[in-house]
Amino acid sequence: MTLGVTAEAGSTVLLPALIGWANAAEVLYTGRWVDAPTAVAYGLAREVSAPGKVLDRALEAAALIAPNPIASLVATKQLLITARFETVRAARLRESAVFDGLEGGPANLEALAAFREKRPADFSGL
Repeated sequence: MTLGVTAEAGSTVLLPALIGWANAAEVLYTGRWVDAPTAVAYGLAREVSAPGKVLDRALEAAALIAPNPIASLVATKQLLITARFETVRAARLRESAVFDGLEGGPANLEALAAFREKRPADFSGL
């Protein structure tokens, strides 16, 4: 939105599914960055690790996963990934059509000019 175009890459389907419609709308409408505590609150991350403890926490998680049968892990991962494939594919087609219609338009050109000139974009006249 802040670049005068729209969301893409299936984010209009994936983000609401992950963090809820209201949170996704806020993030997509405002372009606000999601910090680590908010990512945990939204369910995008499991926890915020203390500085220098990320590897330790990753190894703890790996120790819980490693004893499981590899074929079951691979199959489960494939099922998780493919469960939304068709929905995301359809969303990407819709998003691309809308994105292409906005790309190069007045709002997009103003956003890009503002970025180059290191100033806030002014969409008020559009």
